[in-house]
Amino acid sequence: MGNRKIVVDTSVARAAGKLSKDRKDINASKSAREILNAIRTKNHTAVFCEELSKEWDIHQSNFSRIWRVDMISRKRIDFVKINLIGINNSINLSDASPSEKTAMRKDAMLLQSALQKDRIIISFDFKARKLFKILSKTESSLNKIQWCPASATCNCADWIESGVKYQKGFFL
Repeated sequence: MGNRKIVVDTSVARAAGKLSKDRKDINASKSAREILNAIRTKNHTAVFCEELSKEWDIHQSNFSRIWRVDMISRKRIDFVKINLIGINNSINLSDASPSEKTAMRKDAMLLQSALQKDRIIISFDFKARKLFKILSKTESSLNKIQWCPASATCNCADWIESGVKYQKGFFL
């Protein structure tokens, strides 16, 4: 499928640096580093909007910072401008609770960035994915987004290495 344009959530950037004694953190850190390395070695492009870039600036690990600088030098970062009005209106009209709406508005930038490119998101945020999957039942444009749920049971790095092929279970 060639070079793909992938939105990488801040949860991956943050996890790539955690190396505590907690087994869960070690597994997440290893997985996040493998994801970022796979994107780089397979010549995919990372997609950033201004809001996501600011989040990365605050939460990125040392590993993620070095990775992002390298990706910029390779011209493998695609900066997009997004408009959140439509998605925020859909969120506001949804049946979600006020706290769920707040959580969705916080991550709506991921969806808008993905919709402008190859409609691919990689994230450790399972709560956001679950909420957006529910929203996709009334907001049909979201059905086209593949959200790879980075976890021990889903090896996103292997998926990236194998060409980011469409996976039915990844669609919102």
